[in-house]
Amino acid sequence: MRYFVTCDALEKVKNVLNNNYNFTIIENIQDISKDIEKSIVFTINKGRFIMPCPGTPKYVCCGYYVLSPVENCPFNCTYCILNAYFKDRHIKIYVNTEKMIEELKEVSQKGRIKRIGTGEFSDSMFELATIFYADSLIEFFNQVPEIFLELKTKSNKIFESFLQTKHKNIIFSWSLNSKKINQSEEIGTSSIEERIKLAKLVIYRGYPVSFHFDPIIEYPGWEDDYAETIDLIFKNIEPDAIKWISMGTLRFIPALKDIAKSLYPKTNIFNNEFILAQDGKKRYFRKKRVKIYKKVYDMIRSYSSKPFVYLCMENNDVWEEVFNISMNNRKLKELMDAQLKK
Repeated sequence: MRYFVTCDALEKVKNVLNNNYNFTIIENIQDISKDIEKSIVFTINKGRFIMPCPGTPKYVCCGYYVLSPVENCPFNCTYCILNAYFKDRHIKIYVNTEKMIEELKEVSQKGRIKRIGTGEFSDSMFELATIFYADSLIEFFNQVPEIFLELKTKSNKIFESFLQTKHKNIIFSWSLNSKKINQSEEIGTSSIEERIKLAKLVIYRGYPVSFHFDPIIEYPGWEDDYAETIDLIFKNIEPDAIKWISMGTLRFIPALKDIAKSLYPKTNIFNNEFILAQDGKKRYFRKKRVKIYKKVYDMIRSYSSKPFVYLCMENNDVWEEVFNISMNNRKLKELMDAQLKK
């Protein structure tokens, strides 16, 4: 892995990392040769750190706010939208955390925001990044206990600063899948067993957790494999400690298929039958999605009725078929926010 730092970030990086890395100093990111493989770039974010979850028109969104102190991920999941979303594969760590905190103060004053999370554009526990922003986030969220920070990860490590027992408005969150998908498609990530083991430790330290089955991927024998993961959850985790569990099936912009195939020639998850949905993404047929959600939901409920279970980026028709309830953005946001009080 090569390390680059832009001139405007150099002083901050030296202060934090104490010259422990061999940096190449550049004027801007465009100076990096296109021939260089995935690298780490320390730089300044001149755009926004925080924004509403982009959501998708015609699909129900939970009203989440996305915090992005890092762009691109150290892991290599074949299905990851970031492979098509960003122009390059370099991991950009934004070191101007003072600007990030100012933006958080700005949005928190609006009063209606309850949930902010990292993990949309990178992994929340990428250690080389959390060194820069963990303490700043902890200090901020200690001052606004009515807002919760959700940290999404596929890692088996947690930056120690986050584990101090006074930070009760932090929710640790793991993306989960079947062991088969974890081993074949989630390259470089921790195992399912390691994630659940760490979730158990976090709960012992006094924190709530959440889990995200997204994307659920259909293949021969998928039902038994996902049932195995759900069994692992409830054999190790008390249901009362789980704030929510989300479900979402594989979906992707059309360009991702060819990009993923070029990066990971052995993947076959895109060989299923898909339709082009209203949001411009390829999805399983609605009938198949409903069948998958019902089966996974029944698996969860066979263990406990307590965790709140919701669908990520699905339309109201699917909500009605799976849960027999009508859903919209406002209602889902209210339901999610209500979980924070429990």
